[in-house]
Amino acid sequence: MWTTSLAQVKINNRLKVLLESINTTQNDNYLTKMKNLYDLCMDKDNLENLGSSLLLGVLDQLGGWPVVSGTKWKQDEFDVVDTLVNMRKYGYPHDIFASITISPHIFYQKFNVIYIGEANLALEERSYYEEDLDDPVLQEYLRFMVKSSVYLGADQALAEAEMAKVLQFAIQLALLTISRNTPHNYYNPMKIDQLQALSQEAYNWTQYFNGIFDPFSIVNNDSYIIVYVPNYIKAVSELIESTDKRVLANYLLWRVVLSSTVLLDERWALLGREFYQHIDGRKSLKPRHSFCMETVKKYFNIGSSGLYINATEDKSNLNLMSKMTEYIKESFVGMIKSSDWMDAQSMEAALNKTSLMTLHVGYPQELTDFDIINDYYQEVPTGRNTTWFEMILFLRHWKKDKDYLKITTGNEKGFWVDYSNVIDINAYYRHQENSIQFPLSIIESTGINADYPMYLNFGAVGWIIGHEISHGFDTVGRKFDEHGNYENWWSDSTTEKFEAKTRCYAEQYSQFELKKTGEKVNGNRTLAENIADNGGMKQAIVAYKKYVKDHGEEPLLPGLKYNPYQLFFIRSAHFYCGKWRTPALSHMIRTDVHSPGIFRIIGTLSNMVEFSEAFNCPSKAKMNPEKKCTLW
Repeated sequence: MWTTSLAQVKINNRLKVLLESINTTQNDNYLTKMKNLYDLCMDKDNLENLGSSLLLGVLDQLGGWPVVSGTKWKQDEFDVVDTLVNMRKYGYPHDIFASITISPHIFYQKFNVIYIGEANLALEERSYYEEDLDDPVLQEYLRFMVKSSVYLGADQALAEAEMAKVLQFAIQLALLTISRNTPHNYYNPMKIDQLQALSQEAYNWTQYFNGIFDPFSIVNNDSYIIVYVPNYIKAVSELIESTDKRVLANYLLWRVVLSSTVLLDERWALLGREFYQHIDGRKSLKPRHSFCMETVKKYFNIGSSGLYINATEDKSNLNLMSKMTEYIKESFVGMIKSSDWMDAQSMEAALNKTSLMTLHVGYPQELTDFDIINDYYQEVPTGRNTTWFEMILFLRHWKKDKDYLKITTGNEKGFWVDYSNVIDINAYYRHQENSIQFPLSIIESTGINADYPMYLNFGAVGWIIGHEISHGFDTVGRKFDEHGNYENWWSDSTTEKFEAKTRCYAEQYSQFELKKTGEKVNGNRTLAENIADNGGMKQAIVAYKKYVKDHGEEPLLPGLKYNPYQLFFIRSAHFYCGKWRTPALSHMIRTDVHSPGIFRIIGTLSNMVEFSEAFNCPSKAKMNPEKKCTLW
């Protein structure tokens, strides 16, 4: 757990109190729907009484799970696309073999288009599947599958044999995906008939799209899509074509079961935790109220944000945040002007992009309007006379409907819904909008206060602000112009110098190693975030120096031996302080585009002359190396 996690717990606990105080006897509205969902989740007696019965009913409707049905399973009635479409109708993940997203076109942002990506893997990251079969995580995953099927009535020996085949298939599928470290052209526009040519007879894309988009859109051969990795589509189609139908059905229905474990009784929750402890290191279940609160927040995020905001009286720090952001943007402008690797044309474009970067602080005003939020959830039933299992499946389907509905509409920049999550501690830069967002939650979590010395305030949040601004100019952000359009707006010479300078970060961070496991940070995967960290900290210290120039030196804190600049860096590092379980750190190394917190601190501060000067670090000390990576 790290500092931010503790702050998130405080927000969640406050939300829990607010949620439990909702009066469900009043007229039905989004608040009573939230409370009813929470109550369904907390009704453990009903969950125990239902056991696995509702899941077994769904499996039966989907044609049966072969490992459970045994010889009664009817292979001739199984069709991959039909099964995936029916999984979507029930509210289950259906992008098992190819991810489907609806997003603005990278060149024509007024239009939303269909993007097709690679498989969504059950273990998230390809590297888990690259291990030998005797790898502890894979062995525990197999045990999880076998126990789940036995819980539902499968024969033990049959379960062991058939789930071993499912694991082999899952490995084959994962190895078809492209490693995150492999450079690739992800923009491959085509029409449906071209996509179908990649799959041949293995996968009917028109049938699939019309099934999952029903009733919002009719897809035909003239429909326009963007495929991230065409070779993957061809390869996965060949895998589907060559795999026994029983194995395919067992895999798809396993994904249904896996997605259902959180909806069932405690026996299933314990079984899931028995496996996932090998991923995140946590052996015990979360308190039920915490799990239920987080689930309500997940499906009613806009409603939860509205509830939280309207109960928050002191919002005075929003103005302070805006003021500090302007200081930091100004510091970044100066850093652009003094850069030695940008030519005049690229520099002018970078300055223009910075000036047009829009700022979203706190929350959208729509979250204070009860009727707007209530209208957003109008299709959601009250949650009375139903079960936790059925309600979550409905909400999953409803959320996907909301997403897929975008295929019928244009894209609206700055749409309030896109900026409505203000209770999860995070900050954002949106490439296609050239915008930065600092929600109320992250402002509260940093503890900034107008009555505090500004070296503490800039230390607390300056790095975060600068980090998000820097994302507009990292390995991805540099490919989007001031309006968020995908465009190469840098000259070749500027690009070459940028790549040479940032190669230093990739090499530096690749040397950071977890002592307990020997795993190293992937400096290429984390490069964009490391660029943002280093650029953000530089902006923050430059901005604070400008503040001191404008307002004069600030007094020291009584009783402490540290000067303002030392406290600035101490406060900055505090945000990423934490203690993590070893499996969780290992999982982060495998899957996260961010470096672990300790390396974000060490890597960034060891590159800063201002840090070594503030603490009088000896030359060539660990935190004052002779070779420092710098971009700005």
